[in-house]
Amino acid sequence: MSLVCMLLMVPACGGDAPPASEETAITTTTRPAAFDAPQGRTSGKISIERPPPEGTYTFVQEGTTHVLDQGTDPKPIPRHGTLEVAAPQQRPEGFFQVQKHLDGSGDRIEQTLLYAPDGLFLVGYETDISVAGSKRSFVCKPARPVRIFPNGAGAGDTWEDRVDCENGQIHYRAVAEAEEDTALADGSTLPTLRVRVENTIDGEGLSTSGTYVLWVSWQLGISVRTDDSTDAQLSVYEIERRVQDLLVSATPG
Repeated sequence: MSLVCMLLMVPACGGDAPPASEETAITTTTRPAAFDAPQGRTSGKISIERPPPEGTYTFVQEGTTHVLDQGTDPKPIPRHGTLEVAAPQQRPEGFFQVQKHLDGSGDRIEQTLLYAPDGLFLVGYETDISVAGSKRSFVCKPARPVRIFPNGAGAGDTWEDRVDCENGQIHYRAVAEAEEDTALADGSTLPTLRVRVENTIDGEGLSTSGTYVLWVSWQLGISVRTDDSTDAQLSVYEIERRVQDLLVSATPG
């Protein structure tokens, strides 16, 4: 799944990549020549400067979502979900890419990410979620890019950001716990950095609080495994989500 989708696993943010002239574009120094070098790990420090190849990535999922106070049982999550990754757009700030997560239930999270020399940033986020037979949407265009992964991070590092949207606020805090080899569903293995995230969104019609454990592949530029524990208030509905997912293959369909 998208690294940000898993960092912000709630009704979503996104859209087309904004023009570099817009205020939402991150301001960075002139892109160094090293930006064209492969991303990866150096002396225990991780960099994610390039987006994943375009295509559709499939995840196996297990867990439930539950609309509380409705007299219903928790609903099992569909067995498979997908991450649809668009072709990246290269601009002076870095690579912009739209990533759309579909969990198989009809819900959608779409986000625009910026892969920059100094880190990975969220620049747009929107979601559609079905509750009690109706579909509801939430859109957030951050006042500035939200840093979700600083390049040069390693085990033991922490980082956080708090950014306003036009109709709410995102607060994000993460700690990199350890490097681990993670086995994908097809039996292949990728080196990953395990990151624990605490995230809240307070917005008009939506309030969420979530804790996520992500296994981030610096080779792919996405998380390949996620344990998601989210509580959300959407309008009058309280929603509880407890889901784990695992990437099937590092090669998109």
